[in-house]
Amino acid sequence: MNIPLAPGARLVLGLVPLAAAGALVGLAVSGSAQTVGLADPGAWIRWAGPVLSAVNHLTAAVVLGGLTLLLVVLPYSGARAPSWQRAARVLLWVTPAWAVLNVLDVLVRYARAAGRPVGGQGFEQELAYFLTEISAGRASLVATILIALAAVGAVGISSYRSAALTAVPAFAVLLPWSVRGHASSAADHAIAVSALWLHLLAMAVWVGGLVLLCLVSTTLGRQTGAVVRRYSTLALACYVLVGISGLVSSWTRLEEPGDLTGPYGRLVLIKAGLFTVLGAAGWWHRRRSVRELDGPEPRPLVFWRLAGGELLVMGLVTGVAAALSVTQTPVPDTLAYLPAPAEELSGRPLPPPPQVSTWLQYVNPDVVFAVAVAAAALLYLLGVGRYRREGRAWPWWRTATFILAVLVAGWVLLGGPAVYGRLLFSAHTVWVLLLMAVVGPALVAAAPGALARAVLPARTDDSRGPREWLEVAAGAAPVRFLARPLPAVVHLGVAMVVIHRSDVFDLVITTQVGQGLMAAYAVTLGAALTRAVAANDRYPRTDRLAAAVLTGLFAALSGLVLRSMTALLGADYFGALGLPWGVDALADQQAAAWVVWLGGGLFALALIVVAVLRTDDAATHPPAARRPARMDDDGMEAELRAYERMLERMENRAAQRKAASRR
Repeated sequence: MNIPLAPGARLVLGLVPLAAAGALVGLAVSGSAQTVGLADPGAWIRWAGPVLSAVNHLTAAVVLGGLTLLLVVLPYSGARAPSWQRAARVLLWVTPAWAVLNVLDVLVRYARAAGRPVGGQGFEQELAYFLTEISAGRASLVATILIALAAVGAVGISSYRSAALTAVPAFAVLLPWSVRGHASSAADHAIAVSALWLHLLAMAVWVGGLVLLCLVSTTLGRQTGAVVRRYSTLALACYVLVGISGLVSSWTRLEEPGDLTGPYGRLVLIKAGLFTVLGAAGWWHRRRSVRELDGPEPRPLVFWRLAGGELLVMGLVTGVAAALSVTQTPVPDTLAYLPAPAEELSGRPLPPPPQVSTWLQYVNPDVVFAVAVAAAALLYLLGVGRYRREGRAWPWWRTATFILAVLVAGWVLLGGPAVYGRLLFSAHTVWVLLLMAVVGPALVAAAPGALARAVLPARTDDSRGPREWLEVAAGAAPVRFLARPLPAVVHLGVAMVVIHRSDVFDLVITTQVGQGLMAAYAVTLGAALTRAVAANDRYPRTDRLAAAVLTGLFAALSGLVLRSMTALLGADYFGALGLPWGVDALADQQAAAWVVWLGGGLFALALIVVAVLRTDDAATHPPAARRPARMDDDGMEAELRAYERMLERMENRAAQRKAASRR
């Protein structure tokens, strides 16, 4: 059956030639395709390599954008919605094509970097060495494996679960891609890599989402307006992230304003101009054409034609970006001096010896962490504003608690604890405890989940937005089990032991990804335990008090173990830092015991106080006779009670399904 395509969908076919044209123009402007030195892979590699890279990145954007639309934008209807089915079919074909293009891109990238023609004598052996022994090659190999896994997963996309499982390796590809770029060897290694990762993520979701939206446009019907508005909100966020990350990336690669007149600077200006054009088109979308999708006489052709034109500009941007990636930057990719072991291992300049002033003054620049902290504060305040506009008063102390959590998290992730946490085990312990024992409990008190449930609109077309995904996550069986007091404290203890006594610890202290995941995990552990101990209407006091006491016992035991250990945790890293401050790594690790005793003890004491003071509502008032929710805090208690009842209903339904399956 032939399904007609919207005007914007027809223009999708022009993306590839325009991306190729943008790459060729960029190479001509910068002169990056000229022969440099004696090693020459050939004119075909020098000119076609960036073109192939542009097409590869464009295909990746279609996959990532399509998965995003499947998960949070398109109507679902049990995977029977026409738009959802068409998007899944597009991914079925595009993802394997991405796998093939990526393999070709890796071959051409190596040939260009090594100055060797593809297939020359000894090329296979040299390529194998590059992929297994050189950091950029290993990153390319990891990316290739992840793309292959995504291609296998795309074959079976038939539900939210399969789409989410496919999205995990697909989005993970951006991590090795950001590491293998020339930014990863620059002086500002850490901030350049994080900015590049954020840039790739936002650009892929923005461009690929619009491509898929155009391809499924004729299957949306009356839901066109709602779907387009959802994508428009997503595109606005991506546009802001692309602008921020692009500015930071340019700042790390340009030494002075005069560099803008050089080859690299000219391409930056061209890309910035095209980016401005896309911003103007997006503004017009939100101001005029999106409104014309609704009403008694909708005019969708206006939107789809403008969207198709926007796609053509995106194709040019992708091509210019590919040419930019092979252009020599004004800032050299290598340091002008031999770095100290601590600088080389940590990837950051060595700070002065730790003091109170340096803990407060020194900054750990990271675009991803900065954006995450700022976005959390902004979204929470916007939610409070919407809550109040509806005529309800959000408790001021919850807002104050959230601001406190954001400030502490910002300092921990971007300040002294992060700077010294990569160099001293005791500082790393402070880093973990602040996130777990301060930020986590503060988030519980601020109740961002209840606020989100109160202000986020519920979807009516069986699609999943932020509210629906929050409810799915809260109702998952593992989450419900680990939210109980005793499982929560056991989970915390086992997790800390496994992480710090295994190779996972090396990833936490040596990689930005590991540090970010560890930060989120520590906050989650602290919040889960605090919530379980404070949930006096769901769990008996004996369980909650036992969990609090076990937390104190675990802190005491952990301190004793650290104090008596003679082996260094993370020995390959901390033992090789060679800090010039006269710090003994083992003595510093033993000193961390005092941090655990003090921080962990205070956390456990606070939990014990909470468990004692919060009376056991579940025992005093059984569910059948429980009193109505009190409307204190101007209705906030009712919102929290309703959220708790929703979780209880999920547990009951899960128990009923389990009992039915046994029968």
